[in-house]
Amino acid sequence: MSMSEKDQNELQEGIKKGIDILNGVSTIGKASLEFLKDEKVQTGIKAGLGVIGGLGDIIKGLIKFTGSPDSPLVKEMQEMADKIELLGEKVSTNFDEMKALVTEVDFFANVLSPTFNLTRFMRDCFRHPGADANKNFLKFYERNPPLKLAFNLLTYLEQECLNPLKLAMDAEKSKSKETFDKWVHIFSKALGQFIIIEAFAAGLQGHKEDLLNIGFLFKVTIEIFDKVHKWKKEYTKEQNQAKNWEDVRKFVEELPKKHPNLTNSQVADKVEKKLNSYFWSFPMYLIVFDKSKKDIDYHYNVPAHHLIIESWEMKDWNGCNIIIYQSLLASMHSEDDYEEIKREVEDCKTGKLSFDGSVKDIIKNQLVEKRHLSSRYSFGALISDGTHPIIRAVNSDGHIWGPGWWVKADVKDVRDGKKNNTLHYFLIVSF
Repeated sequence: MSMSEKDQNELQEGIKKGIDILNGVSTIGKASLEFLKDEKVQTGIKAGLGVIGGLGDIIKGLIKFTGSPDSPLVKEMQEMADKIELLGEKVSTNFDEMKALVTEVDFFANVLSPTFNLTRFMRDCFRHPGADANKNFLKFYERNPPLKLAFNLLTYLEQECLNPLKLAMDAEKSKSKETFDKWVHIFSKALGQFIIIEAFAAGLQGHKEDLLNIGFLFKVTIEIFDKVHKWKKEYTKEQNQAKNWEDVRKFVEELPKKHPNLTNSQVADKVEKKLNSYFWSFPMYLIVFDKSKKDIDYHYNVPAHHLIIESWEMKDWNGCNIIIYQSLLASMHSEDDYEEIKREVEDCKTGKLSFDGSVKDIIKNQLVEKRHLSSRYSFGALISDGTHPIIRAVNSDGHIWGPGWWVKADVKDVRDGKKNNTLHYFLIVSF
Protein backbone atom coordinates (compact mmCIF):
# COMPACT_ATOMS: atom_id res chain seq x y z
CA MET A 1 0.00 0.00 0.00
CA SER A 2 1.09 3.61 -0.47
CA MET A 3 1.87 5.88 2.43
CA SER A 4 -0.59 8.46 3.68
CA GLU A 5 0.60 11.99 4.25
CA LYS A 6 0.35 11.36 8.00
CA ASP A 7 2.55 8.26 7.75
CA GLN A 8 5.06 10.13 5.60
CA ASN A 9 5.27 12.90 8.20
CA GLU A 10 5.67 10.36 11.02
CA LEU A 11 8.33 8.49 9.05
CA GLN A 12 10.23 11.68 8.27
CA GLU A 13 10.20 12.76 11.90
CA GLY A 14 11.15 9.25 13.06
CA ILE A 15 14.05 9.08 10.61
CA LYS A 16 15.46 12.36 11.91
CA LYS A 17 15.47 10.91 15.43
CA GLY A 18 16.74 7.56 14.16
CA ILE A 19 19.72 9.20 12.46
CA ASP A 20 20.65 10.87 15.76
CA ILE A 21 20.41 7.51 17.54
CA LEU A 22 22.58 5.75 14.95
CA ASN A 23 25.13 8.55 15.17
CA GLY A 24 25.33 7.84 18.89
CA VAL A 25 25.72 4.09 18.36
CA SER A 26 28.53 4.59 15.84
CA THR A 27 30.53 7.01 17.98
CA ILE A 28 29.90 6.02 21.59
CA GLY A 29 31.01 2.41 21.25
CA LYS A 30 31.20 0.66 24.59
CA ALA A 31 30.66 3.81 26.66
CA SER A 32 26.95 3.12 27.28
CA LEU A 33 26.78 -0.67 26.82
CA GLU A 34 29.53 -1.11 29.40
CA PHE A 35 27.25 0.33 32.07
CA LEU A 36 24.00 -1.46 31.21
CA LYS A 37 23.63 -2.58 34.82
CA ASP A 38 22.59 0.99 35.55
CA GLU A 39 18.80 1.24 35.23
CA LYS A 40 19.12 4.84 34.00
CA VAL A 41 21.33 3.69 31.13
CA GLN A 42 18.82 0.97 30.20
CA THR A 43 15.95 3.46 30.29
CA GLY A 44 17.81 5.86 28.02
CA ILE A 45 18.64 3.14 25.51
CA LYS A 46 15.07 1.81 25.49
CA ALA A 47 13.76 5.29 24.68
CA GLY A 48 15.96 5.36 21.59
CA LEU A 49 14.95 1.84 20.62
CA GLY A 50 11.31 2.92 20.68
CA VAL A 51 12.12 5.29 17.82
CA ILE A 52 13.82 2.53 15.81
CA GLY A 53 10.91 0.15 16.43
CA GLY A 54 8.51 2.87 15.37
CA LEU A 55 10.27 3.20 12.03
CA GLY A 56 9.87 -0.52 11.40
CA ASP A 57 6.20 -0.29 12.34
CA ILE A 58 5.56 2.54 9.86
CA ILE A 59 7.20 0.88 6.86
CA LYS A 60 6.00 -2.69 7.56
CA GLY A 61 3.00 -2.36 5.26
CA LEU A 62 4.78 -0.72 2.36
CA ILE A 63 4.46 -2.54 -0.96
CA LYS A 64 6.48 0.03 -2.83
CA PHE A 65 7.62 3.53 -2.02
CA THR A 66 8.17 6.09 -4.74
CA GLY A 67 9.11 9.68 -4.40
CA SER A 68 11.11 12.41 -6.05
CA PRO A 69 14.87 12.02 -5.45
CA ASP A 70 14.83 15.63 -4.31
CA SER A 71 12.08 15.21 -1.73
CA PRO A 72 13.16 15.68 1.92
CA LEU A 73 11.74 12.26 2.91
CA VAL A 74 13.67 10.39 0.20
CA LYS A 75 16.87 12.22 1.11
CA GLU A 76 16.43 11.40 4.79
CA MET A 77 15.70 7.74 4.03
CA GLN A 78 18.92 7.58 2.03
CA GLU A 79 20.80 9.23 4.90
CA MET A 80 19.32 6.67 7.29
CA ALA A 81 20.47 3.89 4.94
CA ASP A 82 23.95 5.39 4.87
CA LYS A 83 24.10 5.52 8.67
CA ILE A 84 23.03 1.88 8.94
CA GLU A 85 25.66 0.92 6.38
CA LEU A 86 28.27 2.78 8.42
CA LEU A 87 27.42 0.61 11.43
CA GLY A 88 28.15 -2.49 9.37
CA GLU A 89 31.44 -1.05 8.20
CA LYS A 90 32.48 -0.38 11.78
CA VAL A 91 32.00 -4.05 12.64
CA SER A 92 33.81 -5.25 9.51
CA THR A 93 36.85 -3.00 10.00
CA ASN A 94 40.08 -4.99 10.31
CA PHE A 95 38.35 -8.26 9.27
CA ASP A 96 41.35 -9.49 7.27
CA GLU A 97 43.82 -8.59 9.99
CA MET A 98 41.78 -10.36 12.65
CA LYS A 99 41.08 -13.43 10.53
CA ALA A 100 44.83 -14.01 10.38
CA LEU A 101 44.83 -14.30 14.17
CA VAL A 102 41.88 -16.63 14.59
CA THR A 103 41.73 -18.77 11.47
CA GLU A 104 40.98 -21.87 13.51
CA VAL A 105 37.58 -20.69 14.75
CA ASP A 106 34.26 -19.98 13.05
CA PHE A 107 33.80 -16.71 14.92
CA PHE A 108 33.39 -14.71 11.73
CA ALA A 109 30.98 -17.15 10.11
CA ASN A 110 28.79 -17.49 13.21
CA VAL A 111 28.88 -13.96 14.63
CA LEU A 112 30.35 -11.14 12.57
CA SER A 113 29.34 -12.15 9.04
CA PRO A 114 25.62 -12.58 9.84
CA THR A 115 25.73 -9.33 11.83
CA PHE A 116 27.15 -7.53 8.82
CA ASN A 117 24.55 -9.08 6.49
CA LEU A 118 21.65 -8.31 8.84
CA THR A 119 22.76 -4.69 8.84
CA ARG A 120 22.81 -4.64 5.04
CA PHE A 121 19.27 -6.06 4.84
CA MET A 122 18.10 -3.44 7.33
CA ARG A 123 19.83 -0.77 5.23
CA ASP A 124 17.93 -1.93 2.13
CA CYS A 125 14.61 -1.38 3.94
CA PHE A 126 15.44 2.33 3.78
CA ARG A 127 17.47 2.47 0.58
CA HIS A 128 14.91 0.47 -1.47
CA PRO A 129 11.79 0.58 0.74
CA GLY A 130 9.00 -1.83 -0.08
CA ALA A 131 7.66 -5.33 0.40
CA ASP A 132 10.69 -7.07 -1.16
CA ALA A 133 13.20 -5.35 1.12
CA ASN A 134 11.07 -6.05 4.20
CA LYS A 135 10.66 -9.70 3.21
CA ASN A 136 14.39 -10.17 2.61
CA PHE A 137 15.25 -8.63 5.96
CA LEU A 138 12.77 -10.75 7.91
CA LYS A 139 13.84 -13.93 6.11
CA PHE A 140 17.49 -13.43 7.08
CA TYR A 141 16.49 -12.20 10.55
CA GLU A 142 14.52 -15.39 11.24
CA ARG A 143 17.58 -17.50 10.35
CA ASN A 144 19.96 -15.26 12.29
CA PRO A 145 18.09 -13.53 15.14
CA PRO A 146 20.30 -11.10 17.09
CA LEU A 147 19.67 -12.98 20.34
CA LYS A 148 21.08 -16.16 18.77
CA LEU A 149 24.12 -14.22 17.51
CA ALA A 150 24.64 -12.70 20.95
CA PHE A 151 24.61 -16.16 22.55
CA ASN A 152 27.02 -17.35 19.84
CA LEU A 153 29.35 -14.52 20.84
CA LEU A 154 29.02 -15.38 24.52
CA THR A 155 29.76 -19.05 23.77
CA TYR A 156 33.00 -18.19 22.00
CA LEU A 157 34.09 -15.90 24.82
CA GLU A 158 33.44 -18.57 27.45
CA GLN A 159 35.88 -21.03 25.86
CA GLU A 160 39.60 -20.19 26.00
CA CYS A 161 40.35 -22.14 22.82
CA LEU A 162 37.66 -20.26 20.84
CA ASN A 163 37.83 -16.81 22.42
CA PRO A 164 39.19 -14.50 19.67
CA LEU A 165 40.35 -11.89 22.18
CA LYS A 166 42.30 -14.42 24.24
CA LEU A 167 43.76 -16.02 21.11
CA ALA A 168 44.89 -12.65 19.80
CA MET A 169 46.45 -11.71 23.15
CA ASP A 170 48.20 -15.07 23.47
CA ALA A 171 49.74 -14.52 20.04
CA GLU A 172 51.54 -11.44 21.37
CA LYS A 173 54.53 -11.51 23.65
CA SER A 174 53.76 -8.07 25.07
CA LYS A 175 49.97 -8.56 25.33
CA SER A 176 49.20 -4.99 24.30
CA LYS A 177 46.13 -3.13 25.42
CA GLU A 178 45.74 -1.91 21.84
CA THR A 179 44.89 -5.46 20.74
CA PHE A 180 42.59 -5.93 23.74
CA ASP A 181 40.73 -2.70 22.98
CA LYS A 182 40.43 -3.60 19.30
CA TRP A 183 38.49 -6.75 20.14
CA VAL A 184 36.37 -5.10 22.83
CA HIS A 185 35.50 -2.47 20.23
CA ILE A 186 34.34 -5.20 17.83
CA PHE A 187 32.24 -6.88 20.54
CA SER A 188 30.70 -3.52 21.49
CA LYS A 189 29.76 -2.61 17.94
CA ALA A 190 28.24 -6.04 17.31
CA LEU A 191 26.21 -5.92 20.54
CA GLY A 192 25.02 -2.41 19.76
CA GLN A 193 23.87 -3.56 16.34
CA PHE A 194 22.08 -6.59 17.78
CA ILE A 195 19.99 -4.27 19.94
CA ILE A 196 19.23 -1.83 17.09
CA ILE A 197 18.33 -4.63 14.65
CA GLU A 198 16.09 -6.37 17.21
CA ALA A 199 14.16 -3.15 17.85
CA PHE A 200 13.69 -2.57 14.11
CA ALA A 201 12.58 -6.18 13.54
CA ALA A 202 10.01 -5.92 16.34
CA GLY A 203 8.48 -2.90 14.63
CA LEU A 204 8.58 -4.52 11.20
CA GLN A 205 6.77 -7.57 12.63
CA GLY A 206 4.09 -5.37 14.20
CA HIS A 207 5.01 -5.71 17.87
CA LYS A 208 7.25 -2.71 18.52
CA GLU A 209 6.21 -2.62 22.19
CA ASP A 210 7.53 -6.15 22.83
CA LEU A 211 10.91 -5.64 24.51
CA LEU A 212 11.36 -9.22 25.77
CA ASN A 213 14.23 -10.01 23.39
CA ILE A 214 15.77 -6.60 24.09
CA GLY A 215 15.78 -7.49 27.78
CA PHE A 216 17.55 -10.78 27.03
CA LEU A 217 20.09 -8.92 24.87
CA PHE A 218 20.76 -6.55 27.75
CA LYS A 219 21.45 -9.52 30.04
CA VAL A 220 23.87 -11.11 27.57
CA THR A 221 25.62 -7.76 27.05
CA ILE A 222 26.03 -7.30 30.81
CA GLU A 223 27.46 -10.81 31.12
CA ILE A 224 29.93 -10.18 28.29
CA PHE A 225 31.16 -6.91 29.79
CA ASP A 226 31.54 -8.58 33.18
CA LYS A 227 33.95 -10.95 31.45
CA VAL A 228 35.72 -8.07 29.69
CA HIS A 229 36.27 -6.29 33.02
CA LYS A 230 37.60 -9.50 34.57
CA TRP A 231 40.08 -10.06 31.73
CA LYS A 232 41.22 -6.46 31.87
CA LYS A 233 41.99 -6.81 35.58
CA GLU A 234 43.93 -10.01 34.91
CA TYR A 235 46.04 -8.46 32.15
CA THR A 236 46.62 -5.34 34.24
CA LYS A 237 47.82 -7.43 37.17
CA GLU A 238 50.28 -9.29 34.94
CA GLN A 239 52.01 -6.14 33.73
CA ASN A 240 54.89 -4.28 35.39
CA GLN A 241 53.36 -0.82 35.60
CA ALA A 242 56.46 0.82 37.04
CA LYS A 243 58.44 -0.39 34.03
CA ASN A 244 55.70 0.75 31.65
CA TRP A 245 55.72 4.21 33.26
CA GLU A 246 59.46 4.47 32.66
CA ASP A 247 58.97 3.30 29.08
CA VAL A 248 56.50 6.14 28.57
CA ARG A 249 58.95 8.59 30.17
CA LYS A 250 61.67 7.52 27.72
CA PHE A 251 59.22 7.74 24.83
CA VAL A 252 58.37 11.32 25.77
CA GLU A 253 62.06 12.20 26.04
CA GLU A 254 62.78 10.79 22.58
CA LEU A 255 59.70 12.26 20.91
CA PRO A 256 61.19 15.69 20.01
CA LYS A 257 64.25 14.13 18.45
CA LYS A 258 62.19 11.88 16.20
CA HIS A 259 59.32 14.29 15.49
CA PRO A 260 60.46 17.91 16.01
CA ASN A 261 57.70 19.65 14.04
CA LEU A 262 54.46 18.17 15.32
CA THR A 263 51.47 20.23 16.42
CA ASN A 264 50.19 19.97 19.99
CA SER A 265 47.35 17.75 18.82
CA GLN A 266 49.71 15.45 16.91
CA VAL A 267 51.99 15.15 19.94
CA ALA A 268 48.98 14.33 22.11
CA ASP A 269 47.90 11.65 19.61
CA LYS A 270 51.30 9.94 19.72
CA VAL A 271 51.62 10.07 23.50
CA GLU A 272 48.03 8.92 24.03
CA LYS A 273 48.58 5.98 21.66
CA LYS A 274 51.70 5.02 23.61
CA LEU A 275 49.85 5.22 26.92
CA ASN A 276 46.97 3.16 25.54
CA SER A 277 49.32 0.37 24.49
CA TYR A 278 49.66 -0.61 28.17
CA PHE A 279 47.26 -1.79 30.86
CA TRP A 280 47.10 0.65 33.79
CA SER A 281 45.36 0.37 37.13
CA PHE A 282 44.94 4.14 37.40
CA PRO A 283 43.54 6.95 35.22
CA MET A 284 45.63 9.83 33.90
CA TYR A 285 45.55 13.31 32.48
CA LEU A 286 47.62 14.07 29.39
CA ILE A 287 48.21 17.78 28.78
CA VAL A 288 50.13 19.18 25.80
CA PHE A 289 50.64 22.92 25.31
CA ASP A 290 52.98 25.44 23.68
CA LYS A 291 56.42 25.87 25.18
CA SER A 292 55.95 28.73 27.61
CA LYS A 293 57.07 30.44 30.81
CA LYS A 294 56.59 28.60 34.07
CA ASP A 295 54.66 30.53 36.75
CA ILE A 296 53.48 33.03 34.14
CA ASP A 297 51.82 30.87 31.50
CA TYR A 298 51.43 27.73 33.59
CA HIS A 299 51.95 26.16 36.98
CA TYR A 300 50.99 22.84 38.52
CA ASN A 301 50.96 21.35 42.00
CA VAL A 302 51.55 17.63 42.59
CA PRO A 303 52.28 15.76 45.85
CA ALA A 304 55.09 13.57 44.47
CA HIS A 305 57.35 13.90 41.43
CA HIS A 306 57.02 10.23 40.46
CA LEU A 307 53.35 10.85 39.62
CA ILE A 308 54.34 13.18 36.77
CA ILE A 309 56.07 12.86 33.42
CA GLU A 310 57.11 16.22 32.01
CA SER A 311 58.99 17.36 28.92
CA TRP A 312 59.96 21.00 29.07
CA GLU A 313 63.41 20.44 30.57
CA MET A 314 64.59 19.44 27.08
CA LYS A 315 66.33 22.50 25.67
CA ASP A 316 66.53 21.20 22.10
CA TRP A 317 62.78 21.21 21.54
CA ASN A 318 61.00 24.39 20.54
CA GLY A 319 57.65 22.69 20.16
CA CYS A 320 55.53 22.13 23.25
CA ASN A 321 55.33 21.06 26.87
CA ILE A 322 53.89 17.74 28.00
CA ILE A 323 52.45 16.82 31.38
CA ILE A 324 51.23 13.30 32.19
CA TYR A 325 49.70 12.93 35.64
CA GLN A 326 48.72 9.57 37.09
CA SER A 327 45.97 9.64 39.71
CA LEU A 328 46.60 6.79 42.12
CA LEU A 329 43.64 7.72 44.34
CA ALA A 330 40.87 8.23 41.77
CA SER A 331 39.60 4.64 42.01
CA MET A 332 38.98 5.12 45.73
CA HIS A 333 36.49 7.93 45.14
CA SER A 334 32.73 7.61 44.78
CA GLU A 335 30.47 9.11 42.12
CA ASP A 336 29.45 11.68 44.73
CA ASP A 337 33.11 12.68 45.04
CA TYR A 338 33.30 13.11 41.27
CA GLU A 339 30.20 15.30 41.34
CA GLU A 340 31.72 17.37 44.14
CA ILE A 341 35.00 18.01 42.32
CA LYS A 342 33.03 18.93 39.20
CA ARG A 343 30.88 21.42 41.13
CA GLU A 344 33.85 23.00 42.88
CA VAL A 345 35.87 23.43 39.68
CA GLU A 346 32.87 24.76 37.74
CA ASP A 347 32.31 27.32 40.51
CA CYS A 348 35.83 28.63 39.88
CA LYS A 349 35.02 29.69 36.31
CA THR A 350 34.36 33.32 37.15
CA GLY A 351 34.98 35.74 39.98
CA LYS A 352 37.51 33.65 41.91
CA LEU A 353 40.89 34.14 40.23
CA SER A 354 43.21 37.11 39.80
CA PHE A 355 46.65 37.45 38.19
CA ASP A 356 49.34 39.74 39.61
CA GLY A 357 52.15 38.59 37.32
CA SER A 358 52.49 35.00 38.55
CA VAL A 359 50.21 31.96 38.65
CA LYS A 360 52.50 30.04 41.01
CA ASP A 361 50.38 30.31 44.16
CA ILE A 362 46.95 31.02 42.70
CA ILE A 363 45.50 27.55 43.36
CA LYS A 364 46.89 27.43 46.90
CA ASN A 365 46.17 31.02 47.98
CA GLN A 366 43.04 31.91 46.03
CA LEU A 367 41.22 28.59 45.82
CA VAL A 368 42.32 26.12 48.51
CA GLU A 369 42.92 28.56 51.39
CA LYS A 370 39.65 30.34 50.62
CA ARG A 371 37.91 26.94 50.51
CA HIS A 372 36.71 27.23 46.95
CA LEU A 373 38.58 23.96 46.35
CA SER A 374 39.05 21.11 48.79
CA SER A 375 42.58 20.54 50.06
CA ARG A 376 42.24 16.79 49.48
CA TYR A 377 42.78 17.01 45.72
CA SER A 378 46.23 15.80 44.67
CA PHE A 379 46.79 17.66 41.40
CA GLY A 380 46.00 21.15 40.23
CA ALA A 381 47.19 23.05 37.17
CA LEU A 382 46.62 26.44 35.58
CA ILE A 383 47.58 26.78 31.91
CA SER A 384 47.07 29.88 29.78
CA ASP A 385 44.70 29.41 26.88
CA GLY A 386 47.25 31.32 24.80
CA THR A 387 49.45 28.20 24.92
CA HIS A 388 46.75 26.21 23.05
CA PRO A 389 46.50 23.33 25.53
CA ILE A 390 45.22 19.90 24.57
CA ILE A 391 43.74 18.09 27.60
CA ARG A 392 42.86 14.41 27.44
CA ALA A 393 41.72 11.74 29.87
CA VAL A 394 43.50 8.39 29.52
CA ASN A 395 42.36 5.05 30.99
CA SER A 396 39.46 6.81 32.64
CA ASP A 397 36.61 4.39 31.94
CA GLY A 398 33.27 5.78 32.99
CA HIS A 399 34.60 9.32 33.48
CA ILE A 400 35.18 10.96 30.12
CA TRP A 401 36.47 14.12 31.81
CA GLY A 402 39.20 12.14 33.53
CA PRO A 403 40.06 11.59 37.21
CA GLY A 404 38.80 15.04 38.15
CA TRP A 405 37.43 18.04 36.26
CA TRP A 406 38.65 21.00 34.23
CA VAL A 407 37.29 24.29 32.93
CA LYS A 408 38.39 27.39 31.06
CA ALA A 409 38.34 30.06 33.78
CA ASP A 410 38.26 33.86 33.72
CA VAL A 411 41.24 35.40 35.52
CA LYS A 412 41.18 39.08 36.43
CA ASP A 413 44.43 40.88 35.57
CA VAL A 414 45.28 43.09 38.58
CA ARG A 415 48.68 44.31 37.39
CA ASP A 416 49.16 48.08 37.13
CA GLY A 417 47.78 49.33 33.86
CA LYS A 418 46.05 46.01 33.13
CA LYS A 419 43.15 46.12 35.56
CA ASN A 420 40.43 46.07 32.92
CA ASN A 421 41.80 42.94 31.27
CA THR A 422 40.42 39.45 31.65
CA LEU A 423 42.80 36.57 31.04
CA HIS A 424 41.78 32.98 30.39
CA TYR A 425 43.44 29.95 31.96
CA PHE A 426 42.51 26.29 31.95
CA LEU A 427 42.05 25.02 35.50
CA ILE A 428 42.60 21.25 35.83
CA VAL A 429 42.00 19.60 39.21
CA SER A 430 42.35 15.88 39.93
CA PHE A 431 42.20 13.35 42.74
